[in-house]
Amino acid sequence: MFLFLFFGIQALGLVYLIISLRRRYQIKPLATYALSFICTLYFVMNYLAFKLRHSGSLDFRSVSSQIFYYTTYTLLTLFAFAIFYSVFLDLCEFISSFSKKIKKPIIIDENKRLFLKKSANIGLLSGVLGSSAIGIGQALSGPEYKFISIPTQHQQMKGLKIVQVSDLHVGPMIGREYVQKTVDLINAQNPDLVVLTGDLVDGTPEQLMRDMEPLSQIKSKLGVYGCLGNHELYSGLYDWLPQFEQLNIRMLNNEHTIIDSIERTFVLAGVTDPQVGRSMPEFTPDAEKAIESAPQHLYKIVLAHQPSACFDCARAGFDLQLSGHTHAGQFFPFSLLVKFAHPYVKGLNLHQENHHKMWVYVNQATGYWGPPNRFAIPAEITVLEFEDIT
Repeated sequence: MFLFLFFGIQALGLVYLIISLRRRYQIKPLATYALSFICTLYFVMNYLAFKLRHSGSLDFRSVSSQIFYYTTYTLLTLFAFAIFYSVFLDLCEFISSFSKKIKKPIIIDENKRLFLKKSANIGLLSGVLGSSAIGIGQALSGPEYKFISIPTQHQQMKGLKIVQVSDLHVGPMIGREYVQKTVDLINAQNPDLVVLTGDLVDGTPEQLMRDMEPLSQIKSKLGVYGCLGNHELYSGLYDWLPQFEQLNIRMLNNEHTIIDSIERTFVLAGVTDPQVGRSMPEFTPDAEKAIESAPQHLYKIVLAHQPSACFDCARAGFDLQLSGHTHAGQFFPFSLLVKFAHPYVKGLNLHQENHHKMWVYVNQATGYWGPPNRFAIPAEITVLEFEDIT
């Protein structure tokens, strides 16, 4: 279903782009055929890129693979912005045309009309190239810190510092250097606890273990814990589970552990991803099971890849849910659309289920998936610190 929607929307967008550009610039048939060929070639390349990344048969670090993926996903960025700006210009033309029908038309001389048309065309090209360049630059520069205060009335939790990484997406585009930079940023915060909320990998252990090795260098006083995301399913879940253990990452699959230190004691749980559960029934998410037999008086944190887990997790009695998955749209204008698909898409949110209130924090992704583009939506490493409000 996801593949059908993903590539179906792209196909419709490319067809629209060809029609829009042909009408606006009065492109001749030969140029139209050339544009159609480029769009078709890109579409095939994008499909192959998606299929090959999970096949296990490709060396992501080879020169040919890097050229292929960077070319494909740079084209995806360019086409995405071209479609967006074409829609914007077509909408402006429609509004202008409609207003002329209900109002007395404003007479504009031919020279001014040609100047406005030329300016719109230059604006389209500049917008596509400029937005793409900025977005790619933001993606390749890596994540930045986002500092968040979590209000709490639990005295024991005051001062606890959690560093959250989500949706790292180590794969064709994100390799060892990016992972090492992320680990260095984590360790620089001297965290009490580090949590990884899913979608760490986009490939098999054979392809990615060398790139993932820096994660074993994470320094955390209370340990490193994680939960599964949907991309762990695509990448060979059973193959990755022992590798996560080797990297000193404990995955919490519908279970909890008691974090007990001299300063504080609290519950840390994890629920599995619903897409994993649909393919593997033994991994069906179960918030009630995750909290079963946990001491009621302790503060309870749950790791859940998708924000939509908030309904079950709040009913189960958790106090804080840490999630990812949405990327907050990853780059504008998709940041406007993602809000229709998830209850929460980024930042700290207070969720209420019946009479129970639970904080939900959504990390907008430490890496990126597909195109190296984070235009207006920077990658983040979240530093959460508990603040006493009693």
